[in-house]
Amino acid sequence: MTIVSDFDFKNLKELVEINKKSSDINLLNPLLDKISIKINNFADNDINNGYAAVEWCLKHNLIHQGYTLLQETMINEIFTKHFGNNKLENYHKRELVRQAFYIKKKNLTVNEWNDSAKQNIQLVTQIVDSLDESSANIFSEISNDRNDIDHAGFREKPLTATELKDNLKKYYETLKRGAKYV
Repeated sequence: MTIVSDFDFKNLKELVEINKKSSDINLLNPLLDKISIKINNFADNDINNGYAAVEWCLKHNLIHQGYTLLQETMINEIFTKHFGNNKLENYHKRELVRQAFYIKKKNLTVNEWNDSAKQNIQLVTQIVDSLDESSANIFSEISNDRNDIDHAGFREKPLTATELKDNLKKYYETLKRGAKYV
């Protein structure tokens, strides 16, 4: 959550540049250049920092974290469309968004919804209607792949580590085309 709403990336970028110019130890400049490149795609108070973080995870082989960040970023995007960007941590609203993805993917009738979704039928219907099938499919695939990781491969036909990484990269690249920071 910190990278989306609390971290001051602008200040960090300024501090890196100030230190590059005033560094008495020029040997630090290559390191400061690397830091500058690594934080370049991050901005203050931007949910798209989630995509930048997924890219970071892919580059540093943090696959499990990348799956989690990608799925939560998808939720954040829909959350902000329907609830604004205040209180992104609201579990109840996040759960309604998760349910909307599930409903869209499975093309469920209202009778098949869980109780929480049924209690918020108008809102959940709006969320479901705002989703496209492609993103609902990707959300579902991410959930399935995360389960392979979370259950340590103790499932029928688990994905290999290489397949998990390749899939994460594929999902990320598909979704980032619509992201603002790219």
